[in-house]
Amino acid sequence: MRFVHLADVHLGRKVDIDRSWGANASQEIYDTFSRLVDYVEVNPVDFIFITGDLFDHVPTKDELRWVDMELSRLKEVNIIYVTGEADYLAKDCALWKYKFISPVYLLNGCEFNNSVAEELKPQRTKYSDAVVDCVYFPKFNLDIYGMCQFHSFNERNDIEYCYARDLTRTSIFLAHGGASDVSPFDIGAMNNKKFAYVGLGHMHQKYINATSKIYYPGSLSPLSPEETDAHGFFKGYIDEFICKCKFIPFSDRQYKSIDIKVDNSITNQKLVSELLKLCSENKKYIYTINIERSPDCFTDFDLSPLKEKYRIYAINGDKSRYED
Repeated sequence: MRFVHLADVHLGRKVDIDRSWGANASQEIYDTFSRLVDYVEVNPVDFIFITGDLFDHVPTKDELRWVDMELSRLKEVNIIYVTGEADYLAKDCALWKYKFISPVYLLNGCEFNNSVAEELKPQRTKYSDAVVDCVYFPKFNLDIYGMCQFHSFNERNDIEYCYARDLTRTSIFLAHGGASDVSPFDIGAMNNKKFAYVGLGHMHQKYINATSKIYYPGSLSPLSPEETDAHGFFKGYIDEFICKCKFIPFSDRQYKSIDIKVDNSITNQKLVSELLKLCSENKKYIYTINIERSPDCFTDFDLSPLKEKYRIYAINGDKSRYED
């Protein structure tokens, strides 16, 4: 069984909105999601796992329709979706009633509202409940457990109480959480739950705990200057109870921080030249420049040439704080 696991896409997030490239940055979140669908078309898998915060807010019907049309290109892929604290299942929200054209399975304990023929849909198991859903895919002898968020704030520790119930089947657990206000849990407590894969969302940076078989892919695109790692998704393969997966860097955007030490010997021209060279590594990067001064360096620097050529999010330390 082959799969792609993504999380924290945050469609609709306004990124770097006060910067000159802000409008493009927000659009790139949508573009990256569309490219991922392109990728799966060319590199087919059996499942896509979306573990929360697909949207940056509770989605409208029009927003669901846009995602649905994109995913409808993947007619042979089972798309498993659990909500996060941003796109949570609010009372009477559009997600409850929306009927997907694409093969999306929202694991919320209710009937699957999609266009897949009934005989081809997975079977809901007898150990599903109001908190943790579980569906069985006979073709793969696979149980998929899923936990949606129903509120933007959730201090309940339900994740730790989940475990594989039928050990004759391969079992996967999908959820969104791990923070004090979004389904907190102890990672170590997941060590012996007998899941082949625990796919989670909420962390915006990639994280793996091999012992507990926990995988956070991080956000599909970087959403703030603090998120300096590569962003993408996990692609994996499960053969019965053995899982192998790798991280696929995918986003065109990446924040990068440059630290540079200066003293009284450096001129403005030389500093600009050095930084231009460093920034030339990749024009798609969004740079934060941190100038680290020696104690006796009080020179003011003019780094405007950098802003003319590259996407500079911030420059720290260019002006001296020396006061008479």
